[in-house]
Amino acid sequence: MEAKSGTSFKFLFKITLVIILSLNLSACGIFKKKIKPETDKNMSIQNFRNELKRARFDQSYVKAKMDIDFKGMGQNLSLTGHLKMIKDSALLITFTKFGFPVAKMLVTPQEVAFYETITRSYYRETPEAISQKTGIPFQFDQLQSLFTGDAYPLLKESNDWEFNRNSDGSYLLTGNVSSNIKEMKINSLLKIAEIFMTYDGKNAQAVYRDYQNGFPGKILLKTPEAQAEIKMKKIKTGEAFEIRFHIPDGYTRKHF
Repeated sequence: MEAKSGTSFKFLFKITLVIILSLNLSACGIFKKKIKPETDKNMSIQNFRNELKRARFDQSYVKAKMDIDFKGMGQNLSLTGHLKMIKDSALLITFTKFGFPVAKMLVTPQEVAFYETITRSYYRETPEAISQKTGIPFQFDQLQSLFTGDAYPLLKESNDWEFNRNSDGSYLLTGNVSSNIKEMKINSLLKIAEIFMTYDGKNAQAVYRDYQNGFPGKILLKTPEAQAEIKMKKIKTGEAFEIRFHIPDGYTRKHF
């Protein structure tokens, strides 16, 4: 079945990469509707870094339902995703359409594995290989931040960046925030609010809204080719679980 059906291997894998790699893109430019910042002279960069660290999502186990609306690449696609996350260890996303599983992806610090049920195809590779093939630096802690809205894992260890406090209580980080990010906006909860990025020399944007108990309720991702809206629902934390994943027998390995 080809991409016209919205469920071909290459199409599903590509939009999944758009979704999960977005925060690993290089940042660019300036924010629209930027509020003129005023430097918070009473807080050092190290103290601010510590505040962001304390604001990190602190639950080890998370389950959530995701309503995903994707537009682009000649497609309009709505999917349901079921997220399981063990903090700093693994992310598992099961995609369904009309209640039927169509794809599943596992991401750990050591590997990325994905299979798609219609064409019975799968992909398995290391994060390093993903980085080489896509040109997008792939790091698990940054990917995890896509779902938790945590800024701290994205910060460069050195302090050659600066932050300014806006009149609405948010913060604007500029300079060498990390090797990939040059600018981001942090809300008054000390969570990611907006990041502007570059994707293959083009502008891209990630917007976070409706935080619930430290977890974002809505994530908007925009590139020139596509945009995705992710609504997080039925967020459950605290209950321990195991993540199990295997490629079904008879599936054909594909290469990115």
